[in-house]
Amino acid sequence: MKADWRRRFGREAAVSLEDADSAEFEREVLRELIGLHARMLLRLSWVQSLLALGVVLLAYRSTSWSWLVGWSLLTVGAECGRALYAVRVLRMAPSADPATIHRVFIGLAAGVGATVGLSAWLFIPNMPLPDRALLVIVLFAMPAAGVSVAVSSPRILAAYSLLIMVPTAVCWAVQYPEQSLVVAGLTTLYWSFIVSVAGDGEQLLRRSVAIRRERDRTLADLQQLNAEVRAAVTRAEASSRARARVLAAASHDLRQPLHALSVYSAVLVANPDAEALPEVAGNIDRLVRNLGGLLHGLLDLSRLSADQYVPELRRISLDRLAAEVCSEFDGRR
Repeated sequence: MKADWRRRFGREAAVSLEDADSAEFEREVLRELIGLHARMLLRLSWVQSLLALGVVLLAYRSTSWSWLVGWSLLTVGAECGRALYAVRVLRMAPSADPATIHRVFIGLAAGVGATVGLSAWLFIPNMPLPDRALLVIVLFAMPAAGVSVAVSSPRILAAYSLLIMVPTAVCWAVQYPEQSLVVAGLTTLYWSFIVSVAGDGEQLLRRSVAIRRERDRTLADLQQLNAEVRAAVTRAEASSRARARVLAAASHDLRQPLHALSVYSAVLVANPDAEALPEVAGNIDRLVRNLGGLLHGLLDLSRLSADQYVPELRRISLDRLAAEVCSEFDGRR
């Protein structure tokens, strides 16, 4: 059992090669990711509403209200649709395909990112420079906040941030062509950085899932070991009770021939007739052999307890056994 214990608890709590290649491991990682992402999306509808309000306050002096209202309804509605799907995901059965849900989340993130990025095309060209710069700062800050919303999914973040940053960078480059190369380079660098941060979060999530799987396996091993120990204790207790019953029966069986020997010894002390001596001697000899058989039985019992008993199969005469028992009781009358 000690060797088995060392083998079971000698595993390292890390992502093993088997886990890395396991489809079930990938499904569990995705289930954890989409669950965290869905719970995060439930809080974003009011954040998107505040964002729309801020953009309206920046652009209302240079943009018609119809465009502002239409864009606000579109972007808030897209975020609310994503939140409704998140509610549905949280209510789905565990058997739902996490890969399909993940792809839907990527598409929804792209849709929300596109509605936010649309504000750059609609509002930046007509805004004064201070409002234009502030809106660009807000739009470029949103992908950074999306790192926490994507919850360790580089694909969700990439789809969301790309459709915000590209329209914003293009609109700025159109307004200021001399800055095109700098804007393109900084945008690419910034986008690559935040996606890599999400990738680091994904690796952390994978490690945490692997550690949880290892913990579950360890608990299962402990439960199995506990069950084996309880079964061994039960067997030991049953064996102990059986030995106690056998010893009690053996002590009772030993008393009978000893009592008979005491009777025959009293007969010998009383100087019986010569005719009775052969019968008394024969009975004493039989009783001594019976005592020897009982003692050998106790020795066999000790060997059986030590797993050193070798069964010996032989034939017995029931007639002879019954005659011996009857002879023993006849001598007591």
